[in-house]
Amino acid sequence: MTPMSLVSLALRILVLAGIGGCITTMRRNATASERHLVWMLTLGAMILLPLAAASLPRLDLITLPAPTTRQSAEVSSIGYETSNWPFLIAAVWIGGSIFCVLTLLIAHARVLRIVRSSSLNRGWSEGIGSPVLLSAEATFAFNYGMVAPVIVLPSPSLEWSAELLRATLIHESAHITRRDGISLFIAQVARVI
Repeated sequence: MTPMSLVSLALRILVLAGIGGCITTMRRNATASERHLVWMLTLGAMILLPLAAASLPRLDLITLPAPTTRQSAEVSSIGYETSNWPFLIAAVWIGGSIFCVLTLLIAHARVLRIVRSSSLNRGWSEGIGSPVLLSAEATFAFNYGMVAPVIVLPSPSLEWSAELLRATLIHESAHITRRDGISLFIAQVARVI
């Protein structure tokens, strides 16, 4: 893939994001699940776009006219060559993707460590249908996993009121039912690309 095709792809992805944003703005009275679906479809299209890029029409950038001899001399005396900018854009894009992958790997390793060091609360797990874990390291409730998701609660949740605990478990269960772990994975892949 050439640097210019990366720039063209970035413009297409930006257009897709704009379309998704416009749809969710126009449908602001829709349910959260419907708006969530629009964004997941938008992100899915962003991920599939590089695969379809070969068959889609090219989005050419406006190019500036070639510099005159005098302008060329001025540019070369500064030491900056205008023909390198597509390579710089590609290098920044690739560097950003590598940075995103590294931060995701570190974050998942940290969460996995919290999940593995947590203890199972059998009483709460039976009522929910998903394992409910208690963690001394967690500072807030969350769920983790795509295939076998778990709910992780901070240890102080043992002292929460029944209402707060019930609301938290219902909220986290809704994430699991909606398969938000898969949606989050799709969003993370789109961010890397």
